[in-house]
Amino acid sequence: MATLHRFLGVGDEVRLGTSVGTSISIPTKQLLLGQEMGFLKTIEVIKGYTSISSITLRILLTGTGNLYLKFGCSHTAQASGSTPTEDVDTYTVYAVTGTAGNFFNITVPASAYNSLTSMVAGDTLSISVYRGADDVTDTYTTDLEVVGFNVLFSTGADAETSTGDRSKKILGKIVNTVSGAVGRHPKLEFNIPETLIYDIMGDYVTKMAQEFHCLETSSTLTVSSSAASEPTGFLKFKQIELDTDLYIQPKEIDVKDYDILQRRDYTDPIQTPLYYKRWNGTITFFPAVTSDSYTAYWYTLPTTTPSATVDPETPAQYDKAIEYGAISEVAVMAGRNDLAGLYLKRYEEEMDRIASNRGLSITADLEVAYNGKNQYIRPILEH
Repeated sequence: MATLHRFLGVGDEVRLGTSVGTSISIPTKQLLLGQEMGFLKTIEVIKGYTSISSITLRILLTGTGNLYLKFGCSHTAQASGSTPTEDVDTYTVYAVTGTAGNFFNITVPASAYNSLTSMVAGDTLSISVYRGADDVTDTYTTDLEVVGFNVLFSTGADAETSTGDRSKKILGKIVNTVSGAVGRHPKLEFNIPETLIYDIMGDYVTKMAQEFHCLETSSTLTVSSSAASEPTGFLKFKQIELDTDLYIQPKEIDVKDYDILQRRDYTDPIQTPLYYKRWNGTITFFPAVTSDSYTAYWYTLPTTTPSATVDPETPAQYDKAIEYGAISEVAVMAGRNDLAGLYLKRYEEEMDRIASNRGLSITADLEVAYNGKNQYIRPILEH
């Protein structure tokens, strides 16, 4: 989680001081003494927005005493014809102290904006403050000089990057590469819709996850009769925690090999699931596992498709392979088989480079204690 400031000042107008030389004073908006007056500013909700962390009213001190203020915020969606939603606080007394000419910050209460829960990046946020200077509780001795609002937005991990920026960057490279090549050919025209290209990108994101096991998660696995429902996006197990000091790495085998294993007369004394099969959305373990809930760590497949608002779930280091692979397919659709062959080769080279950097190696089969003898799964299946 990150945060990002946005300051909303009075505007471009400034007042030039002329008492000594030429200087630029802080521009302010006056909420006059003895009147009920307001100050309103609007801002576009920033990229990466998740919530409002805080809003502060900044004033320039010209007097002392209590201010009687009311704050309000409204939100308007980007869509044409959207109806604004409002959240308005009640009038409250705010004590003001300090030296004239200095800044003083007043925290806007969360009750003035915390019901605006449907804002997204690009929407409009309006913030207002009203002074009830005609009320007896307002004892501030002069006009209120408002400098502006300071808004602290909470954002995602990167405050300057919105969701979908990586997807749009990859899309741009694909379109520019293929359309540029097509544009030089007198008999070809590039008219492949972006939605189709995003789907192709999604196919390659899935390939990255399948090839490199770069997405992983954990969840509670409820086992009943040595079987459990397959989690959404499940690819393969990494580890299962059976007890505080007992972690195992089960190995997936196909249905035929599982059936061969199951015919053997065997009972595991410590209830350790070393093998499992997947069939019709169900995971079944062998040897049998005690019915219980276990913490499982597993490699997962993507559950979303890249789009203008959704980034690939795979790490950014795989973006170049996604780009090259998608170009090879889009180029075929555009009638540029020569370009497709070139980028298919680049895709394969990028995949080899990633595999080399990850230091991938073949994992040896796990051993199983069958009747006190250590044997590998393959010899067992062959007898």
